[in-house]
Amino acid sequence: MVRNFLLLTFAFSAVATAQTYRWIDEKGVTVYGDRVPPQYKDSAQVELSRSGITVKKTEPALTPLQRAEMEAKRAAEAEIAAKKEAVDRIDRALVSKYANAGELAAAHGRDLIRIDDELTGFTSSAQGLTERAKALYSNTKKLSRDQRAELDGLSNDLLQAAEIIERKLNERAEAMKRHKLERARFEELMGRKASLVK
Repeated sequence: MVRNFLLLTFAFSAVATAQTYRWIDEKGVTVYGDRVPPQYKDSAQVELSRSGITVKKTEPALTPLQRAEMEAKRAAEAEIAAKKEAVDRIDRALVSKYANAGELAAAHGRDLIRIDDELTGFTSSAQGLTERAKALYSNTKKLSRDQRAELDGLSNDLLQAAEIIERKLNERAEAMKRHKLERARFEELMGRKASLVK
């Protein structure tokens, strides 16, 4: 009798502590059991306590497509975060480098003066080359072999000078665009800073 009582007590305690799982089978039916069959191990599952309270939830395993979509989403989020960090870094540098809009304008002015000085130098050099080439062209019938070689060299030098001048003009145009954007951004950042102080 004692033995039967012990067996019953043991069986009851085993049932009381047994885990119960809930999952959905291939027909969409909710199934309960003390263990999840192997064919459903990758599906969503819920582990329940003796009183039916959820103890643990297991999400379904991702399909290769879902995994690829998740990785693409993470990569896109990381790229957005990296771009935001780059913008924040530029903003911090802009605000820490210039105390006011006047300092920024002065720096932009110096940048344009440097480019203009380079342009003036290359333009002046090109004009000198052009004058020398004109002088040689005016006497094309009487040119020596050395003068003809010089004229060829001048033509090449003028082409290179024209390319450099074009690059410098593009650099100046890009600098002006960049300056305009920096001014607008600086004013926006300083406006935000002022509104935070108020």
